[in-house]
Amino acid sequence: MIDIENAKIIFKQFLEEYKNQDDLGFDLKVIHTYHVTENARKLAQGLDLEQEEIENSTMSETVYNSIKKLECVKLTDRKTPLDYWTCVLAFIFDLNFSTSYKIVKENNYVNHLIDRFDYKIPDTKEKMEKTKKILNNYIDEKIKIYS
Repeated sequence: MIDIENAKIIFKQFLEEYKNQDDLGFDLKVIHTYHVTENARKLAQGLDLEQEEIENSTMSETVYNSIKKLECVKLTDRKTPLDYWTCVLAFIFDLNFSTSYKIVKENNYVNHLIDRFDYKIPDTKEKMEKTKKILNNYIDEKIKIYS
C-alpha cells in the first residue's frame, strides 16, 4: 500500500523544485511514479511466479539487450520467468522526474528487488549482477543530471 504521508512529502519537495507550479497535471505524475515504485513488489507478485521458478530461470538475450540499451522490456520479448521479473525491474527506464530517481535510490529498490533471489544458474547470476549495476548507475546518472 502506498504511504500517503511520504507521498505528500515527496510531492511537496517536487513542487518546491518545479518552476511552473500552475501545471498540476504534470506534477501529479510524481505521485503516480511514487505509487508505481512503492508497489513494484506487489506488481511482481501479481505475475504469479514462484521464487524457485525465478531462481532457476535464465534471462533471454533480447531482454538482457534491452537492459544494456537502457530500455524498457517489450512485453512480447518476455519468454522466461526471469524475463517477466526483469520487465518489472526495467520500469526504471520509464521514470522521468528527479524526485522519482531519488525515491528509487533512497529506498534501495534496485538492490532489494534483485537481491531477494538466489539465482542458481551462473550465467543468470552474472546477468543479474550486471543488471543491478546498470540500473543503479542509471539512477545515479539521472540524479546527477537533475541536481
